[in-house]
Amino acid sequence: MYYDFKSIFKVTLPIFISILISQIIGITDVIFLGRVSTVAVGASGLGATCFFALFVIISGFAFGAQIMMSHRNGEQNYTKIGAVFYQGLFFLLMVSLILIGLSKFFLAQILRHLIASNDVLHATVSYLNWRIFGLIATSFIVMFRSFFVSIAQTSALQISSVFMLVSNIFLNYVLIFGHFGFSAHGIQGAAIASVISETIAVLTYFFYLLFQTDYIKYGFNRFVWRHFSLLKSILRISVWTTLQQFVSVVTWFLFFIAVEHLGETELAISNILKNSAGIPWTVVLAFGITASTVTGNLIGENKISEIIPANKKIIRLNAFVLIFLLIVFALFYYPILRLYTNDSNLITQSVYPYMTALLCYFPLFSGFIWFQSVSATGHTKYAMFIEFVSMILYLAFVGIVVLILKMPLYICMFSDGVYNLVIYIMSRKFMLSLKWAQHIK
Repeated sequence: MYYDFKSIFKVTLPIFISILISQIIGITDVIFLGRVSTVAVGASGLGATCFFALFVIISGFAFGAQIMMSHRNGEQNYTKIGAVFYQGLFFLLMVSLILIGLSKFFLAQILRHLIASNDVLHATVSYLNWRIFGLIATSFIVMFRSFFVSIAQTSALQISSVFMLVSNIFLNYVLIFGHFGFSAHGIQGAAIASVISETIAVLTYFFYLLFQTDYIKYGFNRFVWRHFSLLKSILRISVWTTLQQFVSVVTWFLFFIAVEHLGETELAISNILKNSAGIPWTVVLAFGITASTVTGNLIGENKISEIIPANKKIIRLNAFVLIFLLIVFALFYYPILRLYTNDSNLITQSVYPYMTALLCYFPLFSGFIWFQSVSATGHTKYAMFIEFVSMILYLAFVGIVVLILKMPLYICMFSDGVYNLVIYIMSRKFMLSLKWAQHIK
């Protein structure tokens, strides 16, 4: 397949919409909890990041399966895709049950040694006691997403995400504040709403597969639940993507922990920034996922020479959309921040960190595109190495600026810029060297 600007945009748009909706779900949690208390806002940020650290263990494996499915799709070896899906799903369900069990026994004790405020600790644990059950539904979600992205049928993502968003907003309203005969559950209500809405998303994917996809073509009529050689092949790729994504989220979690030691207000601001200034990230991530599936399919089609030109087109589109969005977010900072809290003092203290967070996106215009392509070529071990180097420099910056110098939050936020710059330099250099092409059979 030839990837021009139109076809790239056609693949990216549904991915962007689905990611944006997922981001909005996190935003609605913060908006609702912002009307509960500052502690609830900060604790939900810690709890959500903690859950996400476990979630990426699942999504990292699914990304490895996506790489394999996109290669099979490019080769037109369609019937093998269903086998990868089933084997991946069975493995993830087992991992999810193990993670839920371990979290129930150990997570609260670990957090007790990391979080300084007793109020924040109690609220975070209350949130996670319910949120952790979402790992079951997310196992299905990430495998369905990987399948539809690998075959470039991305409209399924936005449809499922719409159902998840609508149900999440309604359930947040009902369960956080207590409406329609339900009791008010506060921060626990936000966690329960997330789990139920994710289950609804799974059902949406299932019906889309059944009625809108040629599931027989892709081998879904042949259930494969025990295929150890296939699982070994997936793990060979995904072990590094899993570690890479886990390291990324743990890095962000450690930043939250460091900021929490500056105070509850700074923690609340960080969570507000994670959601408000995080919306442009949906653009970057959508184009990055597109770069991954384009690279994977071109490798399957044995069109290695087209990978770099296709990625450069993706980078130009990403830059065009992202720069426009960053300008809008910079100009309308007050109404955007006002969405998350009605505390004028909190808004005032958020402005400088918010602007810093927007500036830190600039290395990602092309950096994240190259980074996703590194993994899509099958060099997931080197992608993990890039992530590790970025993490070390990021944590060094956080340790010096936050914990030792205790500088203002807007200076601390430049840690994202350090991280993003390293990702850009190392990923771009690797892809343009073309050394990866020599190892592709």
